[in-house]
Amino acid sequence: LLTEQERKIVLWSLSFFSTAESLTANNIVLALYKYVNNPECRQYMLRQAFEEALHTDTFIYCCDSLSLDLDMVYGAYNNIPSIKNKDDFVVTLTKDILNPFFKIETTSDMQTFVRNIIGFYVIMEGIFFYAGFAQMLYLRTKNKMVGVAQQFEYIMRDESIHLAFGCDLINTIKEEHPVIWTKEFQIEIIDLIERAVVF
Repeated sequence: LLTEQERKIVLWSLSFFSTAESLTANNIVLALYKYVNNPECRQYMLRQAFEEALHTDTFIYCCDSLSLDLDMVYGAYNNIPSIKNKDDFVVTLTKDILNPFFKIETTSDMQTFVRNIIGFYVIMEGIFFYAGFAQMLYLRTKNKMVGVAQQFEYIMRDESIHLAFGCDLINTIKEEHPVIWTKEFQIEIIDLIERAVVF
């Protein structure tokens, strides 16, 4: 049997991921794809978008299997402060590339683009997702929620590759545009990551 705290872990983890996966898919399809024109990268992003759709369906399946109230799960974005704060933080970091008038023409524009990619890949898919994975996989070590934890493990496998791709993309942009990687910009990125860890 789950303790009350463990029930909260399950509910909050599924609630967070159910909305977070939609955010990541939107960022790929509606924003990143537009600005990354390398054909191999674009092919991978299409695959990633498909995987995010599978993840969303998996979380819905888990919620249905546990007879969770889907209105409560999807309403968690507005009702659970820790989930809202994380989602709002990432939306703030990725809002530029979702702006239809955003263009990459200057060094500052490229820094904005990289900042958005870091918010999307490093912070959302890295820090925030892995914190959620750790909670569910912890329950499996206690022989609880084994089936759901197995689904999380499959998703973590995909997200590990997504994170690696994001880091490769960031590092490639840095190599192609070394002028963006100023000391001030590095300090700004470190600050963003430290703030994300606090969440």
